[in-house]
Order: sequence, then structure tokens, then C-alpha cells
Amino acid sequence: MKTLVRAAFVLVILLGLASQVIRPGRGDDDRDTMGALVGRLEHQGVQIEGFPTPQTLIGRSPRCEQPFLVALLAIDGTDDNAIASSASPEIVQRYVYLGAVAPAPSRAALTLRWAWATWRFNIGLRQDKPPHRLAMLALPRACADLTTADWSVLSP
Repeated sequence: MKTLVRAAFVLVILLGLASQVIRPGRGDDDRDTMGALVGRLEHQGVQIEGFPTPQTLIGRSPRCEQPFLVALLAIDGTDDNAIASSASPEIVQRYVYLGAVAPAPSRAALTLRWAWATWRFNIGLRQDKPPHRLAMLALPRACADLTTADWSVLSP
């Protein structure tokens, strides 16, 4: 019996090592999150006008004359003070993370999505590690085409 338990532990260790060997070549966490976001926005027809800070950008869409703000925020809530600065009645906020778009961030939902994607990455069902940042869009309420657009494409 003792030999069987030892063999099981050795097997678990070998499986863990094998999963690490298979993993090289798969993406790293937050490689170039801003660069990827810019590429996805440009694919949506959004022109980038500037970068006020390293984690924010100003975009302009052919669907609306007014520019809008896009920011990358930590999923753990450490950047929540940045959210307050863009809140106003004329602004509609959208939060995008792993294919889900929400009007407000839910830490529990974000954590569950991150944990599920991490588990899928660890067993080889997902190519890249899930990012630790989510995209926040501050869209003008007057631009209905922007507020109803499918922003889930901004997610990895």
C-alpha cells in the first residue's frame, strides 16, 4: 500500500513537470496588453488620438464625432479611483474582460472568470494566460452606436 501511495505521488509530480515542459511557447501574462488593445480597437475602426497616461488612450470612431476614453484597469480593484474620474451622466461605461461586457465591474465575477481561464490555461485548453487587466470604455451617451456596439472583441 505504501508503495502504491508513493507511486501515485511520483505520477502527480511527473504530470506537473510534463505540463511545464509543454507550456513553453504559450503566451505570457500581460505581454503587451496595451498594444493588443490598440490593435483590437483599430480592427473595430477606432483611430487612436493619444495616450494621456500609459494605461489610457483616447479613441475616435467613425460612428461618433466625439472622442472617448479607453483604459486598462487591474481586475483586483486597485485602479478604482481612475473609474471615478471618468464617471458623469453624459458618459456610459463598459467593462470588458474575457469576452464579457458589463456596465459595472463585479469583483466576484471577474475573479471567477480569471480563475476559470487560468485553470483552462494550466491544463492546456487555453493558449494564453488570462490578463490581470480589463478594458474600461468611457463612451459618450449621445453616441448610441458606440454604446450598443459589441465591445467583447476587445477581450483576449
